[in-house]
Amino acid sequence: MSEQKVMFGLENLYYAPYIPGAGGARGEWAKPIRIPGAVSFSPSPQGNEYTFHADNIPYFHYTKDNGDAGDLVVAHFPDQFLIDTLGWAKSVEGAIVELANKVQKPFALLFEVKGVNSADEEDPVRFVYYHVNGAKPAQTYTTMEDGASVQTQTMAIKATPYAFDNNNAATRVKVRKSLMPAVFESFFDAVFVPNLKQSVESASATLLAAPASAEASSKK
Repeated sequence: MSEQKVMFGLENLYYAPYIPGAGGARGEWAKPIRIPGAVSFSPSPQGNEYTFHADNIPYFHYTKDNGDAGDLVVAHFPDQFLIDTLGWAKSVEGAIVELANKVQKPFALLFEVKGVNSADEEDPVRFVYYHVNGAKPAQTYTTMEDGASVQTQTMAIKATPYAFDNNNAATRVKVRKSLMPAVFESFFDAVFVPNLKQSVESASATLLAAPASAEASSKK
């Protein structure tokens, strides 16, 4: 199996509003909606580190994964996106009203980056962040000089781990075209939910089988 060699570019940016489940049940996501004009997204890991010292050495170290945070830059955020995620509203006359102090609504963020794998083949990757909240976009307005200069919009993004069940929470998933072509092709039709139960059981089976295999080898 080839590994990913490099990734570059950003395109096919989508969001999918999150619909909470009733009575504490797991929710679902609406059909992804495209955000045209993707410029950049710069997520950085968020978390706290803890080190316990004993025997005059760092005895135990743990880093808590609190998700990612960063800036999402686009040419211009669609009005409907701001209504769906920030709680803004459209007036009867058609004006977009920035309602103050509204609770931000979570959504999934999906996008694609180009890539080349270790076999030097094109191998694009699609990502989904499952539980995202955004802040009011920052905007700069400047006068024109010799020519037009596009003024982008920037939204501060916070992506936190989403609990799929009592044992597994994930911030994001990535899908490579070469490894999962069917899922890759339908990726923007609906938010992809991984089968974590099967993968966890497979990993556990591998760990349990390893000692037995080693013991068998030692008897030969």
